[in-house]
Amino acid sequence: MLQDTRQLSDLFAEILPRILDQVTDGAKREDAKQTMQTALSHILRPLHVDSENALAQTAASMVASSCSQLVSHLRRTTSQYRHTGRDAPTTASPYVGALLASLKEAEDVADQVQGPDISMDTKIRMREIVCQGVSKELAKVMLDALATISKTEASLLRLRGERRKASVSAEDTPVPQGTDLRGKVPESDNDKIRRQIWLDVTEMASLIGRLGVQPHPEFQNLVQTIAPLGI
Repeated sequence: MLQDTRQLSDLFAEILPRILDQVTDGAKREDAKQTMQTALSHILRPLHVDSENALAQTAASMVASSCSQLVSHLRRTTSQYRHTGRDAPTTASPYVGALLASLKEAEDVADQVQGPDISMDTKIRMREIVCQGVSKELAKVMLDALATISKTEASLLRLRGERRKASVSAEDTPVPQGTDLRGKVPESDNDKIRRQIWLDVTEMASLIGRLGVQPHPEFQNLVQTIAPLGI
């Protein structure tokens, strides 16, 4: 859509001055060409703006729809491992793939409507907006969940009288000092939840990478922060 509008603008800008060359003479020719080019820029600018706005609004709608149940998904993740004796997770949660399902559906519809005429530039732009939005929301929810785990863990340690360990497990730290699950099978409920979050974040990073775009910087920071929770 955006590329198509730009191509239309470029086409007009190229063809109309040639036409003017044929129908005007001398100084009037240059004046007419300048007038026409100025008029074109004003006429076509709203098309660019409308296209950008339409794309942004569509992407924002997809992000809002995809992320509306994120908190509920995290609650289910927590409940799966709280006092259940369930084995440590080894795969990402099913909801992760569904977060970008609306993007795939939108591209499929666009392909059906416009066929090969839809430009890759438009697809990439849509992917960028959606993936940045979804990954930013996911990062926020995951960081909040990890901070809640650390806070709960520290509170329990204090109740048990283990103040030294509680001070190490800072309440606002997504990954408590000294926590490193790499090469280990998580045993505690909290560490199982942390591993599940790592699996989910890693899967989202992989899905976005396969689309050829980058996630939001906050998501990239999250990936680095939770590296000790990985396999």
